Amino acid sequence: MKDKLIEKYLFNTLNDEETKLFLELKNNDAEFREALEYQENLKQVCKIEDDLQFKKMIASFEEAIKKENNRNPLNHSFYYKMAVAAVLVISLGFFITTFFFKKEEPKALFATYFEVSKNVSYPIVRSSPEENQLTTAFIAYENKDFTQALTLFEAYFEETKDTTILYYQANVLLASDKPEQAIELLNIVEHSSSNLSSRTHWYKALAYLKSNKQAEAILELEIAVKNQEEFKKVEAQNLLKQLN
Repeated sequence: MKDKLIEKYLFNTLNDEETKLFLELKNNDAEFREALEYQENLKQVCKIEDDLQFKKMIASFEEAIKKENNRNPLNHSFYYKMAVAAVLVISLGFFITTFFFKKEEPKALFATYFEVSKNVSYPIVRSSPEENQLTTAFIAYENKDFTQALTLFEAYFEETKDTTILYYQANVLLASDKPEQAIELLNIVEHSSSNLSSRTHWYKALAYLKSNKQAEAILELEIAVKNQEEFKKVEAQNLLKQLN
């Protein structure tokens, strides 16, 4: 009867009469309180990790405790305390594992998927000072001389206010481990008349991954998948599957 009350309490299915009995036992029965504490902690652990193998381990552990209680009822309270302690230790272990071993996963995905965009906007010819500046900038860009490329892109934007160049500048910032600055520039391009505005969502998603902001990355990837343009659509779909 007591076990059934606890089970119904955990699943929020107590009626009025059962609630009254539950509160009476909770207030006056130390053994009932210990059993309740154990079940509450067990439920919290199952929320932390839904892995089937983990749940089997917990179920096996709980069954062993019940058998031991039946064999030696005098130690009933002691074994509940041991069970609660063990569950809390396991819980802490899963928190530590999740935090330390999954923390770097978004950055690892960034490294897998990121490559600087090709120059699809500016035909490089040597016929005027302005175009020479772009030529030098994109030669540096293609040679991964990102320090020089960044300086030249910044200078070009100051002179021309051409927002499309910010798209390439943002790529340089991403390659230079500056995702927050890259996001700022990509936001400008996204809301501009640049013909690359729709492509910003892919690079914003990668920038958010680099910043360990997985939820924001997922939102950008969902937009990228829905874009009419096919740019990085397959990659965005694959990356979404890995994040969900």
